[in-house]
Amino acid sequence: MAIDRVRVNEGSAKTVTFTLRDSAGVVVPLSDIDTATLTRYDLETYDPNGSPATGIVNGRDAQDVKNANDVTIHPTSGLITYAMPAEDQAKPTSLTDEQVRYLERHQLWRHRGHFRFVVNSVAVNYELEIEVLNLRSQS
Repeated sequence: MAIDRVRVNEGSAKTVTFTLRDSAGVVVPLSDIDTATLTRYDLETYDPNGSPATGIVNGRDAQDVKNANDVTIHPTSGLITYAMPAEDQAKPTSLTDEQVRYLERHQLWRHRGHFRFVVNSVAVNYELEIEVLNLRSQS
């Protein structure tokens, strides 16, 4: 599974691109992708077992991103473009007061963008670590 890292200011938009490849390193065209989802979460507060899961950022919990929801997939080159809106660089929702205070004390929030593609019935995962600079902690 591939993993890349980017840094962005809280509340700022940023565009990230990567090329989707299968386990053999071959570029995956859009026509071979059955499904594409994105789960965006905070590494410190994420709990997938809650109901609902905690630590999810901007409602992106297994969200459909096959040419939808700020993600585009090039038809032939395997290029994935994630146009992260400003709302994605925020504290997650559904946190306890203690978790909110914890995040507010830290200069950097570590988010993860977990992309899951099903390519010809086989899962291909891509991880994006997003370091969000907490501007409020700078005041």
